[in-house]
Amino acid sequence: MNIFFGIKDKQLYATNDEILYKSIGKPSDKSIKDAPYASDMKGKTTFMAVNTEAILDLPVVKMLTGFGGEEFKMYANLASKISYLSASSEGETSSVELCLKDKDTNALKQIVDFAKQFAGL
Repeated sequence: MNIFFGIKDKQLYATNDEILYKSIGKPSDKSIKDAPYASDMKGKTTFMAVNTEAILDLPVVKMLTGFGGEEFKMYANLASKISYLSASSEGETSSVELCLKDKDTNALKQIVDFAKQFAGL
């Protein structure tokens, strides 16, 4: 296995992915600037987001969905109902936001249905 590492533009990098190594320093096709939570990041001391749409779009996840069996398909189906999960902190105030894709159905109902499906009820 090859490992590529070095410093570019005062940033240390290490990867075993040659395609990623060759694209270091080049502009990305997708940017976090276009994410729905980008405006929420400004002014926060700490901000974290899990973009489930981007995760489900990864080739390895698509492969696992296709070949991973019924259980993995169920988890992928549940995750596909979530747009993103974010957590932020500013001073002594913290918040967590779960953004669901279905804007027409009550969010609490969606979360309860999600929990029931996850529990197998």
